[in-house]
Amino acid sequence: MQDLAFSAYFTFSFLPAIFLLYAPFHKVLTRRQKVWLSILIGVIACVYTVTTMLFIQSYGWNLTYVKLSSAVLFCILVLPFLAILSSRVCEVLFNFGLVGILMLCVASYSSFIMERIIPGDSGVIHGILYYVTFFVLCYPMRLIIKSSLEPFLRSYNEEYWGNIWFVPVALMGACAGMVPLDSATTSLYEVLGRTLVAVASVFMCRSIAYDFQQKQKKHATELNLVTQQEYYRALSRKVTNERKARHDFRHEVMAVRTYVENDDKQGLAAYCDKLLQVCGFGADIPFTGNQVADGIFYRYSTLANEKNIRFQVEGAIATDIVEDMDLCVLLGNTLENAVEACEKLNEGRFIRVEIDNRPELLSITVCNSYDGEVKRDKGVLLSRKREHEPGIGLASVREICEKYNGTMQYYDEKDQFAVIMLLNLQGIKKGAENKKV
Repeated sequence: MQDLAFSAYFTFSFLPAIFLLYAPFHKVLTRRQKVWLSILIGVIACVYTVTTMLFIQSYGWNLTYVKLSSAVLFCILVLPFLAILSSRVCEVLFNFGLVGILMLCVASYSSFIMERIIPGDSGVIHGILYYVTFFVLCYPMRLIIKSSLEPFLRSYNEEYWGNIWFVPVALMGACAGMVPLDSATTSLYEVLGRTLVAVASVFMCRSIAYDFQQKQKKHATELNLVTQQEYYRALSRKVTNERKARHDFRHEVMAVRTYVENDDKQGLAAYCDKLLQVCGFGADIPFTGNQVADGIFYRYSTLANEKNIRFQVEGAIATDIVEDMDLCVLLGNTLENAVEACEKLNEGRFIRVEIDNRPELLSITVCNSYDGEVKRDKGVLLSRKREHEPGIGLASVREICEKYNGTMQYYDEKDQFAVIMLLNLQGIKKGAENKKV
């Protein structure tokens, strides 16, 4: 019984590691995935507890076995995450390395302190100190992982993850190798060495995250510039065409009158067809009063026109009420999803955007036709690109809405799907007024 209690206690000492492995992905996982993750981790814990108990009964307590089995268990614990988050393997491995470094540091701190307080003890008191050390450092470690990892999760970028996931994993291996397997003591130099590796890892990961965010902002700025240039070129072409149309209108009317006077219906029809070909029906040029929004709307209206999708925008958006980057996320993600949904239809394609800009509230509704197929898990919309995972685009939209103390809602009918974005502008305006003062 004592061996079983010790084995269970040793297994439960990995709860902090499981918590930190899970923390960055709690918004990405669906409820069903969370249930399966809990089951798999529970099975692993039970198997490990029984295995450890049998080893202790057969060979007695062995420091080398404890350290090796700890490393093996930590590696096994990441397998359920890799299996369930199969499309995010690099992200899981990145977090695995970072958590491993932090946990090794915590183990070193607790061991170092324990050896100075009660030399030779490696039992329950050491475990209690380990937990106390962990809970003291839990919140800072959670913030470190959040700032290092979560910025990447907002946008799926396979190129970035494919290049950087090995860095924290390799540093974790170096950190683990600083203390010999058969050593029961931890020196000050080993503690400082692991601490320096952890600090270097954190700073490097935060720098990579910052670089990634800056790259995203730069890309969004360049995209805004391109869309606005396309928008103003389209406006210029429209003005030129209208001037030419006014200039040629008198001659065209005279030509039509000649066909009518000669009762030449066939010639009149052919002439009208020719006029239609010359005039054409390109994409409408939306005007909401917001340069960023107009550029995005024109880009997607042009794309919709190419794909035979009816595109309509109603309403206006005032300037300087929503950050340009945030507006790009809101409109870009919802319109991209709407175009992709319409492409799956053979007929009846449409996208309608309705904007209601009140003094204290901005409402944007993007409604589109779709094939009626919606994947859900406990009310959460799932991506049709990445199986069994929530959509990244709508998650980003929801995050922006919550940033402005608003909400994102959606509804679907037989052949229509709509996303409603509500942004509270009252707090934003007060902040802007305080800046001016």
